[in-house]
Amino acid sequence: MFRTSLVTILLSATAMLFGISANAGIVTVSSFGAAGDYVTIAQALGAALDGDTILVGPGDYNENISVSHEVTILGAGFDQTSTQSFTFYQGATGSTLEGFHCETGGNAINLKAASDSISIRRCRLVSTYMAWDILAREGGSTGMHLAVEDCIFINTTSTADAMALYNDSCMVRNCLFAHVNPSSSSGKAFNGYIHDLSVINCTFLSYYSLFGITGNNSLLFLNNIVYDWTTSPNWGSYPIGAVFDYNASSGDIPPGTNGLLLTSNPFVDYDESGIYIRDVSDLHLAPGSDCIDAGHPSLLDLDDSRSDMGCYGGTHPLIDTGAPAYPFTIQLDIDPSVIPVGDQLNVETTGRIGPRY
Repeated sequence: MFRTSLVTILLSATAMLFGISANAGIVTVSSFGAAGDYVTIAQALGAALDGDTILVGPGDYNENISVSHEVTILGAGFDQTSTQSFTFYQGATGSTLEGFHCETGGNAINLKAASDSISIRRCRLVSTYMAWDILAREGGSTGMHLAVEDCIFINTTSTADAMALYNDSCMVRNCLFAHVNPSSSSGKAFNGYIHDLSVINCTFLSYYSLFGITGNNSLLFLNNIVYDWTTSPNWGSYPIGAVFDYNASSGDIPPGTNGLLLTSNPFVDYDESGIYIRDVSDLHLAPGSDCIDAGHPSLLDLDDSRSDMGCYGGTHPLIDTGAPAYPFTIQLDIDPSVIPVGDQLNVETTGRIGPRY
């Protein structure tokens, strides 16, 4: 956890932990206004150069952020760092966003037409107005690439989609999609003319319809759990030749091969009447669940066993706090500061040390 009274970064230690050279730019943001830091994310972006990393401490920044050059933006985790939205422009190609809670009346993530190779990781994303999708690509792009990993998408309105894409090649892995106001067939998990979509080890809760994909494109849907349909299972429209394999669903056996029909609640704690309750529902698989060790045999969990289905399966399971994948330190206390060779050195670090990819 962060020590909020002091957010001074020791650059040499941070560079070592990132595995980057000391010449790489690191810009820090603190909502507490400590000396040497910026107090808004927009200010930090104005100071950052292409290739820089922006470390954002805990707090609610209440900003709509425009990203116009290639940067890595790391929050302290979606349980600690929040803002409204991020928009990525052409110059932001190659950027990474990680460890934020974004909640807004518009698009939480907006990808402009020419932005490419964007990675969204370990974020909790919510759109609160029915006319806006959670993550949306502006039309007109061709051949763009997007990676979305370890994120939580929460639909709070009946008509908003979780991801509305256009001509993208997209990989979605270990994500949770929850529709907490599912009263319309127009609110889907994936919608639009998607060039190539891979969805692996994800969990979907309380959807009316899952897909609204147009065009003769490709879809791989593997190791996923779809539970608590609003009506009878409705997979929606998806490409001819789509590959569905090793998925589980309530209500009906999933399309494709090796599908599993769920006849009971597979989760530790999930109330179907209350749908998904953020920070309360526990979607880890309950002991004895049929979804344990039921994924594709060639995909393994962290313990090298066969992959579980759902967002906690596979080699990179969902991190409930959104803690960033790259460890960083915001304070090093060394006692004593000078010691003879052979004496004991006590080092206390303050910061958030998260698992690496």
